Amino acid sequence: MSRSTCLLVVIVLCGIAVGCIPVPKKTVAHYGVEGRLTDAATGAPIAKSRVSIWVDGQEFKKKTNPRWEFKVAFDMHHFCTWLGGPWWADATRAAVDIAIDGYTPYQRTFVVRSESLDVPLPPDQGRLKESFVMLGEIEMKRREQVTAPSVAPLRR
Repeated sequence: MSRSTCLLVVIVLCGIAVGCIPVPKKTVAHYGVEGRLTDAATGAPIAKSRVSIWVDGQEFKKKTNPRWEFKVAFDMHHFCTWLGGPWWADATRAAVDIAIDGYTPYQRTFVVRSESLDVPLPPDQGRLKESFVMLGEIEMKRREQVTAPSVAPLRR
């Protein structure tokens, strides 16, 4: 038997002896997001553009593909607990911020898992597919450019 196998057997036997069996678990630390970007004024796709996406405060630099889609991967938290012991639940919400040059930033928080027993169905649960929040089509509004007022030349 290999050394790692012997160590695992010892851990399991000790766990059984004291009533604790280690169990590996994983939860969603932050959800992934995916969506499509369009110009709100024209309806035109924003394809092949650099975009900054923040999910729960973590920044991801992406580029929209030819179908104007972007995707940010989810992050899992791996931990070990014991049978019947504490465990951590999946994140309940996803705060999403999207910034692209020339457009007003998009910001929204999605509640995808129930935060308490009083609220059995969170409002954005239907957007959750596996560990991704499906944003759908996001209409980005062009940022208004501020120009200095024109001043007529003084006549003498």
